[in-house]
Amino acid sequence: MTSEQTGSDFDSANLPGPNRFIYVVSGCLLVAVAGYYAFTAMNTMGLATHHGNAIVVGKYFQEAGTSSFSQPIGNQQIVRVQETPEAYIAKVKINEQQTECALDKPLYEEVSPGDQLNVEYQVTRLTGAIRITKATR
Repeated sequence: MTSEQTGSDFDSANLPGPNRFIYVVSGCLLVAVAGYYAFTAMNTMGLATHHGNAIVVGKYFQEAGTSSFSQPIGNQQIVRVQETPEAYIAKVKINEQQTECALDKPLYEEVSPGDQLNVEYQVTRLTGAIRITKATR
């Protein structure tokens, strides 16, 4: 049946096909996000805990602070405040790699560069980064 027979000016045969660009971009974005989470899971989940000694090469104190950001809620921009707690950080060297670990205040005040700490740490599978989970004297 033609448009002349139905009395309509609408001809579905002349419509363009669906825009495949949005499907390709959406698919690529979905694969990228899934790949990121898969990489993170493979790299960090279920790691063995190792025990060892680390040498303190430096330390610093990060003061508590606040930062603000605006968040759109409905038709309004709401300003949200985010507090950052104080942190006592030691830079340590373990297995010829340098990393940082958080210490409690008494231990932070007790150690100085060149001191040795007993640490529990994990080594990530794919990147080989060291994550210190516990540090004691």
